[in-house]
Amino acid sequence: PVSPLLVHVGQNISLNCNITSNPEIIWYLLRSEQLLPLLSLSKPKLKDTVITGNFYNVNTSRFNWARDQNSSLVSLEILSVEEEDAGWYFCTGVCEADVCVNRGIHLKVIGADSAGEKVWQPCWSLGICVLPAALALGFCALIGFYLCTGMLVGCRC
Repeated sequence: PVSPLLVHVGQNISLNCNITSNPEIIWYLLRSEQLLPLLSLSKPKLKDTVITGNFYNVNTSRFNWARDQNSSLVSLEILSVEEEDAGWYFCTGVCEADVCVNRGIHLKVIGADSAGEKVWQPCWSLGICVLPAALALGFCALIGFYLCTGMLVGCRC
C-alpha cells in the first residue's frame, strides 16, 4: 500500500509524474468516488518543444505545473493547500501506443478527516435536537397533567 503524503493547510506541494509521455499527459484527482480531470499537457505538434497546459475543475490561481528540462518529467503544483485538495492524484500518458497510469499519490491534508469531508457531530452536542425535544416533551407532560387534573374545560380523565 502507498503511504499518504501528509500536508498542512496552507502549505505548497509539488506532485511528480513519472511518465515521460509524448505528446500528452493528463492529471486526475479521485475524490469522493469522482474522477476529475485537472490538467492536460500537450504539444500542438509532435516536433514542438513548447508544451501547452489546460486546467479543468480547479482554481488556476492555486494550481500550476512545471516540467524538468533534463528529465522531461512533469509535476503538478498546488499552492496554499486546502482541505478540499485531499484525495488521490494520478497522471496518465501514452507509452509506446499504450496508456500508462502513474502510481497514485494519496494526498491527506492535516486538519481534514480521512474522507476529506466535514466531521459529523451528534445533535445533542449542538443543542439542535435536544432543546426542541425537551420543549416538546415538557409541553406533552404539561398537557397530560392538565388533562388528568381536569383543569382543561370539557376534559375528564
